[in-house]
Amino acid sequence: MQSLAFSDALVVISGKRDMLNTAAVRPAIGILVAAGVVLVALVVLSPHRFVYDEPYFVEYIALLHKFGPTPAFLNALTGTVGPLYAFVQAAFEPITGLQPTGMRLVNVFLLLVVIAILIAWL
Repeated sequence: MQSLAFSDALVVISGKRDMLNTAAVRPAIGILVAAGVVLVALVVLSPHRFVYDEPYFVEYIALLHKFGPTPAFLNALTGTVGPLYAFVQAAFEPITGLQPTGMRLVNVFLLLVVIAILIAWL
């Protein structure tokens, strides 16, 4: 019953009911939904501390607060991630409180937004 509701949501997003009636698309939708649930579960169950390269990128937000969107901010960036990460996380800072799990969930949410846009575009 849930996949039917998800299929209806895809029709609303894409407006293409014929595409959803093919035999290969319905199982693929189920797999994608299951993968999304697993991804969210992995993020929620992930360590509640910054890991790997995350501490370096969190510093970008402090630099953005210090310099604002100026050339000085861009010159202060030291890693491979560009300024977009700082802008996105600063925008969601009131919601996430810059806590690791919340920041990771923002990334998952934005991934889902991109997927919805691509579905609508198809």
